[in-house]
Amino acid sequence: MMKKAAFLSFVLLLTAFFAFGCAKEAVENVSITGPSASQDAQGGVVFTPFVTEAPTNAGKASVETTASVAYAYEAAGSPALYGAVAYKNTGTANVMITKAAFTFRAGETTVEHEFEPVLAQYDVVAPGETSFVTLWLTDSTIAAGTAVTLEAKLTCAAAENPRVDLEVTNLFLADNYPKFTTMSGTVTNAASTECVFFMTYVGFYDESENLLGVWYFTKNVRLEAGGGIDFVTRMEDLPINGLSETAKTMVAGAFGFNYE
Repeated sequence: MMKKAAFLSFVLLLTAFFAFGCAKEAVENVSITGPSASQDAQGGVVFTPFVTEAPTNAGKASVETTASVAYAYEAAGSPALYGAVAYKNTGTANVMITKAAFTFRAGETTVEHEFEPVLAQYDVVAPGETSFVTLWLTDSTIAAGTAVTLEAKLTCAAAENPRVDLEVTNLFLADNYPKFTTMSGTVTNAASTECVFFMTYVGFYDESENLLGVWYFTKNVRLEAGGGIDFVTRMEDLPINGLSETAKTMVAGAFGFNYE
């Protein structure tokens, strides 16, 4: 009973944490690769899934950021900042991000924020592969609509536990009124064990392969090995207009976990 109570408390805590912008939404030890892109028959957008390989635990842990994007926008009537980075595992060990330091700049104004990415201990990235870190920051001192840049410093560690890897397919974007995009798709448990909670993230790129933004969301649902679930997520806190038209490539990944 105590384990069940602890589990329910943890779920409620996560639910509260995701209340703002985190309906949008880091994993230990598994390899991830992005195979050659395939055409999404529904949306006409190139979609690159992640695939799990055998884990490698030994070696050097290092990462480097490969792309960044930032926006100053308005959230609930107040200025807010959005930032996202793509990063690559440049070491020889599976890694997880333990800390991120984001620095937003607009002219002479600087906003710094240090944090641990959501569920970072579960987002394991294999050598040579990429993933994302995303931040929504409220009460900004930078006015909405201001041009802003982002510098990110990521701290990583070698991952020790395997990833419960999930597959994301059938992605489809639809722009809605007023000015937000809905994304639908399917999440399938590609691991040999069930999970009771999962996180899905998708990076959006334009036709020049520039990073437009990253969205993530979580769901508390039991997925048996091989089981799948369809989803629809409203990306109201992603400050990009007309995403279904500007996004030409989507890179997606998902992972699950269980409570002990």
